[in-house]
Amino acid sequence: MALTLVAAGHYHTTAWTALVTALVSKKSLLEEFSSALKDMFFAGDDPLRQYKEQPSWSKRVWLSLQHVFPVLEWGRHYTLSKFKGDFIAGLTIASLCIPQDIGYSKLANLPPEIGLYSSFVPPLIYTLMGSSRDLAIGPVAVVSLLLGSQLQNEFDPKTHPLEYRRLAFTATFFAGITQAALGLGFIIEFSSHAAIVGFMAGAAITIALQQLKGFLGIRKFTTNTDIVSVVKSIFKSAHHGWNWQTILIGASFLGFLLVTKYIGKKKKKLFWMSAAAPLISVIISTFFVYVTRADKHGVAVVKNIEKGINPPSASLIYFSGPFLLKGFKIGVVAGLIALTEAIAIGRTFAAMNDYQLDGNKEMVALGTMNVVASLTSCYITTGVVFSSVEYGLLIAVSISIAKILLQATRPKTALLGNLPRTAIYKKIEQYQEVTTVPGVVIVQVDSAIYFTNSNYVKERILRWLEEEEERQRQQKFPQIEFLIVALSAVVDIDTSGILALEELLRALEKRKIRVIKQACDMVSGKEMVRQARWISESISVTPCVLALQALLSLMVERCLVI
Repeated sequence: MALTLVAAGHYHTTAWTALVTALVSKKSLLEEFSSALKDMFFAGDDPLRQYKEQPSWSKRVWLSLQHVFPVLEWGRHYTLSKFKGDFIAGLTIASLCIPQDIGYSKLANLPPEIGLYSSFVPPLIYTLMGSSRDLAIGPVAVVSLLLGSQLQNEFDPKTHPLEYRRLAFTATFFAGITQAALGLGFIIEFSSHAAIVGFMAGAAITIALQQLKGFLGIRKFTTNTDIVSVVKSIFKSAHHGWNWQTILIGASFLGFLLVTKYIGKKKKKLFWMSAAAPLISVIISTFFVYVTRADKHGVAVVKNIEKGINPPSASLIYFSGPFLLKGFKIGVVAGLIALTEAIAIGRTFAAMNDYQLDGNKEMVALGTMNVVASLTSCYITTGVVFSSVEYGLLIAVSISIAKILLQATRPKTALLGNLPRTAIYKKIEQYQEVTTVPGVVIVQVDSAIYFTNSNYVKERILRWLEEEEERQRQQKFPQIEFLIVALSAVVDIDTSGILALEELLRALEKRKIRVIKQACDMVSGKEMVRQARWISESISVTPCVLALQALLSLMVERCLVI
């Protein structure tokens, strides 16, 4: 029996073809490449569109400045009432940042004043360049612990404090360069929400275990940050390394923080208690240690914090030598983690307050902020883990990429069946009540067909056909004469896909099975008549009628009939 291929929508009248050609013009290779770049980096928007629409160069320059410094745009609408709210919010955040930044700098094995510096200069830069209205900028626990664990592999912060600090500034510099220069907002999409939440939860556990060193007053503690090493170090120090005075002070103020947090949640009018509690704890504990001289009894203290504003640190950065590459490596990893956390928090606030967050603009703002930070004695900051953290991040991103590749190389295919007493065809695996059409197999492909999946699609259709032939043979149905391939979801196909379909046709020709390709183009009524006439040439009447009914139903359901 001769093989015939019918492609719905591929045989149009001359007038219809001319109309389609007039509406959809062929793009050049350069235009297609430019369009792909816009989709990748700017979500399909032309970044120069607003500049092209301006008649004068002065307006174009002003728009360019507003794009780089959003403060020039929203600053014009800033009011005194907004300033009052921001002033209160600033005082609240400051009360949290002072004790937190001292603690985070200890996680990074840096002097406490560097933690305080890092909450001064970077927020000023982000105010000028950032697009989030609610993001608080400063050191964070995850990045601080990551930086500390990576840097101490190169230098001991106690014996080589200057070299350690220089490498920290170098890593911060390259973290900013990586964020600002790439500008690849789409990279963040490879980190799924579940991966980020799981990653942060794991980091929180590790950070909590690291804090047990100070909470228990342990002097000699492991430099490793994995859970097993930390737990071993804690229990090895149980008999001689724990300090009961430190534990008493720590437990008392931890209880105070938890109680104030609970009160702040229960009593909305007392929300300020949980915000002010960390600063109050620092003041009271400092006074208590000073009065009782607890530092003479083994209680570790921060000691003196250097006065003054941030000193310049450009001369301390390694721009050459063996530590340049090490600083670059640490900076790239820490920068990506800091960026991931900032974007995640920023998008959360944006969704809550109904505005859009520009991922590319955020990367430039955060990158510039960290470059300036490295030049002013600050370390990596972001919006408010350990030696193996880069592996955790790599695994999370790899899983996301693998999922995408799996979906691309293994597209969904499904058998369709008829809903009883209707002309509707649905997936058999989703609808138990559907029935197959005797003598006809209907397979649906749910994605584009490329070189990555063309062979799989061909083999999967053949397996569907073989399984259905065996099942219909057991039920004594007529021999399968028609295979309808529903390609309504196939929006694109390359040469490998075409070759795979041709191989499928040749394989089925030998088995005397006719193939009907139901596409999703706009189909005319004349086209349906053509396909009906072709099917009516079949010798077997019943499968012919059933195949015709199935094809027409699929056309009506998925395509626009003119």
